[in-house]
Amino acid sequence: MPDTSTTKTRGRPPTGRARTPAQRSAALRERARTWIFEGSERPISEVADSHLLEGLGTAYRARLPFEVERIAGELLRRLSEAKSVAVTDNSDP
Repeated sequence: MPDTSTTKTRGRPPTGRARTPAQRSAALRERARTWIFEGSERPISEVADSHLLEGLGTAYRARLPFEVERIAGELLRRLSEAKSVAVTDNSDP
């Protein structure tokens, strides 16, 4: 029988800081709210996609049209750079 006192355990060692998926999502939403309402020193081009997507919904619900336009524009810019797609305006019938 192997000696368990010297045998390495499998997996990641516990840190005591594990969070549930709901806690991680709540923290993401809070960071997005802070970014939208209080601003940030970082330019929008350096903000992670997940923050932009969460911030888009936050700005929309808060009825901040200029923030929605700014965030959507940055997401479209990233999409067109990454996929080489053309962004068209479909407002004309």
